[in-house]
Amino acid sequence: MLEKDNDSTNKYDDLELTELVQAVTKDFGETSEPICNCVKGWVKETTFYINSYNKLTLLSPSGNVVQIKNPIEINNFWKYIDKNRHQIGNLIDFEKDLSVKELNKRYLGLDIDLNDKKCSVDKIEEFKNGVKISLKEIESGKIATISRDGEPTVFGLEECEKFLLKFRT
Repeated sequence: MLEKDNDSTNKYDDLELTELVQAVTKDFGETSEPICNCVKGWVKETTFYINSYNKLTLLSPSGNVVQIKNPIEINNFWKYIDKNRHQIGNLIDFEKDLSVKELNKRYLGLDIDLNDKKCSVDKIEEFKNGVKISLKEIESGKIATISRDGEPTVFGLEECEKFLLKFRT
């Protein structure tokens, strides 16, 4: 799978939701390129496309191609894309081995909701026999490390990824 660099802005940033859906459908329907993967509510490797009928379609990790027909699932996809526009055209290569560098590449800036606080991933760094996660609180700008009883929580690489995916918004 291809992976694009995250740009801080893209041509979809200033569009209203309806315009966003139309633009992404047009752009990705013409090229048959994947829109993204790693969408909340789906297996992380599931890749989303616009098919030749201009309908939202997925490619499952097992290789099944399915046109999404459930209006709730379609709505949830577009609401997620609306909140995560930086993912448009961005595919995460889940075949790559996990490392601290790879975790940062995948999840730096990811918005998560932890204990009713909106945060973004500020940094993932090696710590003891694993990694620790620093979050930036969106409202206050404060940076804090995820901790338990005053000590940084140490995550294994896969555990870190699962944690971040569980709490993403």
